[in-house]
Amino acid sequence: MAMTEKVSISLDRELLQQARRYAEDNLSGWIGEAIRERVLLERGREFVRERERERGRLDDELLEEIRGRWRGSSSTPAR
Repeated sequence: MAMTEKVSISLDRELLQQARRYAEDNLSGWIGEAIRERVLLERGREFVRERERERGRLDDELLEEIRGRWRGSSSTPAR
């Protein structure tokens, strides 16, 4: 099991109410999963930026392929 660290955060009250509604009895786990998904998204964006710096802009077709693969490997529904 991964090591955990207790943290204190401030959240918008309405946002917290919605999170509690969807998280049911595991708010910490739900927030942890949201952070994990955001980290994966940011890592993907970072990869694309680095790749474009090295080799130039990715064409739209390749970007769509990357998006499709990312959506297929994520637990987050496609938007």
